[in-house]
Amino acid sequence: MESNREKRKREHKEKQKIVSLKREQSTRLRRLGAILNKDEDLRTDEESKFLEENKSFITIAKCRLVRQNELKQRTEEIEDELDVLNDKIDKLVDLIGKSEHICVYTGAGISTSSNIPDYRGPNGVWTQLNKNGSVLKTQDLALATPTYTHMSLKALVKANIIKHIVSQNCDGLHLRSGLPIEKLSEIHGNMFVEVCPNCERAFYRNFDVTEHTGLRHHKTGRFCSHCIELDDKDINCELIDTIVHFGEKGYLNYPLNWAGASEAVSKCDLIICLGSSLKVLKNYSCLWPKKNHKKKKVTLVVCNLQWTPKDSQASLKINAKCDLLFEKLMRKLNLDVEPYDKDKDKLKQLYLPLKVDEQETCKRYQLFTTNQIKIESDSLTPGWFAKGANVKFKRTK
Repeated sequence: MESNREKRKREHKEKQKIVSLKREQSTRLRRLGAILNKDEDLRTDEESKFLEENKSFITIAKCRLVRQNELKQRTEEIEDELDVLNDKIDKLVDLIGKSEHICVYTGAGISTSSNIPDYRGPNGVWTQLNKNGSVLKTQDLALATPTYTHMSLKALVKANIIKHIVSQNCDGLHLRSGLPIEKLSEIHGNMFVEVCPNCERAFYRNFDVTEHTGLRHHKTGRFCSHCIELDDKDINCELIDTIVHFGEKGYLNYPLNWAGASEAVSKCDLIICLGSSLKVLKNYSCLWPKKNHKKKKVTLVVCNLQWTPKDSQASLKINAKCDLLFEKLMRKLNLDVEPYDKDKDKLKQLYLPLKVDEQETCKRYQLFTTNQIKIESDSLTPGWFAKGANVKFKRTK
């Protein structure tokens, strides 16, 4: 009878054999693919013989090549010709005119003109990491400023054309453009906002609060000025950043504002996706109205230079840079776009300067330091935000 030790040895050998066969097959398929990519006239006798000996694998190798080419094409950035782009913008203007409730979803592509890299473009973060296999050179995102697209979206919200904006970006540029907070859902957080886990007040800062934070480690090293006065040891009032990393689930009411996003989506009849690959966003089912819902059909427009998983469902796919699209679109809509003005930056009105004993908690670049505004930290007023750079919300389940 086989002992437990002998059984484990046998199972281990079987596993090793399977791994070896898979490795051998993968190597064979790669070589077949390389040979099949060559013109027949350029193949050596040895390569032709290898093809002959592996006829049963040729179909698999060809399917693998087709799949690889499809994936490669999906990463390529394509820009529409000018006349094609103009026709598509005319269609977009028509869709906007017929819509009553428009929601916009934004991704990293709307911030690239402000020298913030996207993720999956040719020079994107993930693309460079896959190529180089090393850590990229970091830059302080606080140095970026709202783009023409950000300012155009603000103008469209002000004109009551766009009802709500859902942003995947953490750069805070929507807020800084002057977009009303109640019209914005930053579902992955805001780098300028830290929140008290006890009272859920939000503190705006003029610097990137994520200096000492990371995946599953969100404490910033500063404390809530309201809760710390309670002098209760059981209260956790160390401020946390609002960033939602991959593998995490955001629970904060603000600035994520999932409730506002869900309510807006339930009413919308047009969704415009800007500068997003939608590979993450597609997984949020609450952002995509169900096909069998009784309300009127929701139209989808996608503007991205690369392929997205929602292209087949879109009534209109625009391959263009966001700033170029909005330069043409705003002219068609006869709407003026106010240029970004640092003195009117919303963050400048909201941020709470660090106290003397908090200065050592931040080594990052601080905005507006030459003209800081003194704000009373306890001057709370009703509404979405208070002029003390404080916002208090109830936790949502």
